[in-house]
Amino acid sequence: MAVSPPLANASSTTTTTLSLFLVLLLSLLLSPAFGEIRTIDTKLAPFAKTANAEVAFLRYGAVTVGDSLYGSEEPSLSFNLRITTIDSPTLPSPEMVLFRDHHVQYIGLDNNKLCCSAEMVKAGECSEAGTLIVSKDVKPTEKSHGDDKFLVDEEENFYYWPHFEEYEGNSTIHVTDTIPLNATGIWYLVLIQCEDTYTVHVKGEFTWRNPTGYLSGVYFSYLPMYVSLVILYLLALIVWFYFVIRFRANMMGLQHTITFVVFVALSESVLEVSDYMDQNSTGGISLYLTVASALVTGAKLTLARTLILLVAIGYSISIPKLELRIKAFIGVLSGLYFLAAASSEYMQVAPQFGIRPGFTYIVATTLILSFTNCVFIAWIGIEMFRTIRQLYAKRLEEKLSLYKWIVGFLIVFILVSVSLFLLEFGLVVIANLKDELWKVWWLFDAYWEYGYFLIALMIAILFRPNENNDRYAYSAIDQYGGEELDGLEDSDSEFGSNSDSIDFGDRDEGYD
Repeated sequence: MAVSPPLANASSTTTTTLSLFLVLLLSLLLSPAFGEIRTIDTKLAPFAKTANAEVAFLRYGAVTVGDSLYGSEEPSLSFNLRITTIDSPTLPSPEMVLFRDHHVQYIGLDNNKLCCSAEMVKAGECSEAGTLIVSKDVKPTEKSHGDDKFLVDEEENFYYWPHFEEYEGNSTIHVTDTIPLNATGIWYLVLIQCEDTYTVHVKGEFTWRNPTGYLSGVYFSYLPMYVSLVILYLLALIVWFYFVIRFRANMMGLQHTITFVVFVALSESVLEVSDYMDQNSTGGISLYLTVASALVTGAKLTLARTLILLVAIGYSISIPKLELRIKAFIGVLSGLYFLAAASSEYMQVAPQFGIRPGFTYIVATTLILSFTNCVFIAWIGIEMFRTIRQLYAKRLEEKLSLYKWIVGFLIVFILVSVSLFLLEFGLVVIANLKDELWKVWWLFDAYWEYGYFLIALMIAILFRPNENNDRYAYSAIDQYGGEELDGLEDSDSEFGSNSDSIDFGDRDEGYD
């Protein structure tokens, strides 16, 4: 039979977990934030003979008051820029354009020809060399805000700054303005240097704002999603602790693992809520929260796979302990996956701090993440098949019924996941509808978040502590009669006591 941990150990585990959670909450309240919602400090070089230009590019989801859940201020874009020419006394003349997503075709001839060149003028493709190519379908009129003058087609929600008027010295201009965003949808801003004789240095900030705060409408839906996950994980953890305390005398090793997995998942949701709330209320980005969220998310993804693998192996169910080499294999695989998953999360948030991961880094992270994920899936499938085969052969019906539930759920989860992946791939790559579906795009990420919760909840329900824990825990198995022999000393059923080799074939008590 499985060894029952003493009362003090169970109480210590519960107290430690609660203490860690309280420390986490306290650290969130004290963590500082810094950085504006969108900062820029870059050099825009002139386009080359091939008409390739360096571009400052921003994207934002605006929601008007009429479409917002709350708030009374209409969405807007404010900017405060200082633009200077480099190694030239000439006054800088970059161009800026602000437009809705469905007006992308109004800019340039294609992605590689945004600026007009002398050769293109001769070919009749555009009219003025050294300027941004703007479609003739746009019918802008001049408008001014203070000293700032620009062209606007309000019917098309198209704003164009062919040059800036607010001069500051011979080679510097200082531009400040606030533009109302009078339509719900994705807005793009492009700042480009089409003049081909010099480079300009642009430094300043762009501040986007919605009625609900600074957070883009693209990401605002993630806030209530993670709040709901915090509530769900917290309720699950409270109920789980109730069973842990009540039946602490018969706790299995797998049940302690479940406690840790649920705690880490709850911590990740708390961090995500804090991060989104901080960005929405201050317009700033907290380095501590962002990095912590990336690390804890990587840990949650790793622990979720490791937990399923332990269940598939039959840890605490059909084998009492893991052999040292199997522990090493799981440790190496989990470690590699964690590093790759955390790096992948880092790649997504790094641009917010002006960091651009290199191509080699991106490729290496993607390959390692894909490889370790495939190994996890294959290993889980093989071990689940072997554990079910063993339980079926020994006629252990109660344990077998647990695994049937798990396998059925995982099969449905995998089928739905593959279907959603193909749907997402088709919408993004084939149909290019991500901007059109921006209001519901968060549902793809929500599926995975709630999916992980349901997997953890299912395993927790099936293997919850109860008065009959002993009938689910490992005990020596009669090789002939197919019945579990209770009452044996643990020393007689120690994993690896009768052999020192790993058998990946027909398992009985476990890996020997």
